Amino acid sequence: MTDLAGIASAYELAHAPGRAAAAESNIIFGAWFTAFVLPIVGFALGVVLTVRQREGHGIWIMVISTVTPFLWYLVISSLSSLPQY
Repeated sequence: MTDLAGIASAYELAHAPGRAAAAESNIIFGAWFTAFVLPIVGFALGVVLTVRQREGHGIWIMVISTVTPFLWYLVISSLSSLPQY
């Protein structure tokens, strides 16, 4: 037979009240990180956060995700114009 107490304990651990807040903060961190590194993914996560009623983070992440490709272009183009030794 299956250990039902272990299954119930794992379910309670996975659905503990603090887990939702931790998962939400992980999504926010991931969205900010990808807004700078992978702007398309960051923009999508910004939309997800806006839909989830986290407008403050979501809108700013979408703005940063829109501006970041231009900053990456400036950085890469300025590095390509350095003299070669």
